[in-house]
Amino acid sequence: MPTYRLSFAPPLSSANSSPLDSLILAYLGSPAQFAGPRTAEFKEGLTSVLLKLREDKIRDFHIIAAEILAYRAKFLGDDSKVLPLEGVTI
Repeated sequence: MPTYRLSFAPPLSSANSSPLDSLILAYLGSPAQFAGPRTAEFKEGLTSVLLKLREDKIRDFHIIAAEILAYRAKFLGDDSKVLPLEGVTI
């Protein structure tokens, strides 16, 4: 799995975060499944979401993850496809 770094993500509170939380947030915020201008559009929108979280001083992993997933669902226009799970069937 490729590694991603969201340098503009709000810092997590060390009191309520695990070492994998930042990696999970980076994966959720990855634009890897998009191509061309959709990548830039996704990044721009995600940046707005993350800056708002930072402005509101939100540092809770669950809230940040929920906001990233809500943005992905809105961006994709489909609540059922918020994770890039190529080839996975349930």
